[in-house]
Parts: sequence; C-alpha cells; structure tokens
Amino acid sequence: MQDNHAWMKERSRELREQIKSMLQDYSDLLQTMQLIDAIQLLGVDYHFEKEISEALSKVYDADFNTHGLSEAALRFRLLRQHGYNISPDVFNKFKDEEGSFVSDLKGDVEGLLSLYNAAYLGTHGETILDEAISFTRSILTSMLSDLEPPLVSKVSFP
Repeated sequence: MQDNHAWMKERSRELREQIKSMLQDYSDLLQTMQLIDAIQLLGVDYHFEKEISEALSKVYDADFNTHGLSEAALRFRLLRQHGYNISPDVFNKFKDEEGSFVSDLKGDVEGLLSLYNAAYLGTHGETILDEAISFTRSILTSMLSDLEPPLVSKVSFP
C-alpha cells in the first residue's frame, strides 16, 4: 500500500510539471487559454497560479483581432476573471452597421455559449455585454431542441 501511495504522489508531481511546462509554451495562445480554462474548471488552478498569471500576461498582450467569437469571448472571460482591464469593445467586430450582433453568429453554438458566459463579467454601463446576454440567450434557447449532448446540457437555462 505504501508503494502505491508513493507512486501516486510521484505521478501527481510529474503531471503538475507537465502542465506547468504546457502553460509556459506560448506558441499557441488559444491552446494555452483552453488549458487555463480546463484547469480552472477542474479546480486545481491553485497549483499553477504563477504560470497562469504569466500566460495570461502573454494573452493580454497578444493581438486577437483575427480570432473568432469563441476565442475572443474566452480571452475576455479569462482576463476579466483575473482582474485585467479589458474593454468589451472587443465584441464590436461581431456587430453589424446597425449595432446588432450579426446573424452569422447563430450557427456558432460554442461561440454563443462562450459569449454568454463572458458577458456576465460585465460591469454597470457596459451595454454591449447586456446586449450579448439577451442576444445569446434568445438564440441558444431557440436552438435548444436541435442540440445534442453535451451541448444541450451546457446550454440549458434555469
């Protein structure tokens, strides 16, 4: 039994080192953001606070103008969660001339869900995020019957 416990401790240490190494590889910032998100969802981010902070600093400084809705929303959410002052204006590129979110977004369920979650990190007066919540909730609710697992469980509203 003691050997098994020692093996598990060593394996845990090895895995933490692998994750730290992955967080320090900034060659694919989208992958880094997804890793940070997964680590947070698992509730083990306290093991990697320094590495996450350094990675998010790189993410903050990076140009994300060429990325889609899902990536922009994930970046916004992660940075806001970690105290970065990031403007909600990053979502203006997903609006049309009239100021409404473009209808092309209706086919991007993951992007809409990501925007919905990010928009809840808004502060008073950030109307674009209020609009994002209304827009995404309406679209996602209308699509609910057409979705399959695991998306249907991610999209269900109380």
